[in-house]
Amino acid sequence: YQEKVGRIKGEARARGVDGGILLTNRWNIIYATGLFHSTTERPFACFLPMDQEGACIWLHPYLDEELVRG
Repeated sequence: YQEKVGRIKGEARARGVDGGILLTNRWNIIYATGLFHSTTERPFACFLPMDQEGACIWLHPYLDEELVRG
């Protein structure tokens, strides 16, 4: 998935994105990171900073901590 994130970031850079990419759609998160999860009423997101290679910042409720760490 790191290769896929690299391609996504490359396309974002070509379109002028500087800070990073915030993924909030379930299917975009699954496609980019490989983390399969179910949509619930709880917010779930992933931030891919442009200046840190391989970095992925998860924004999720504490209830999903084990899912993200696993």
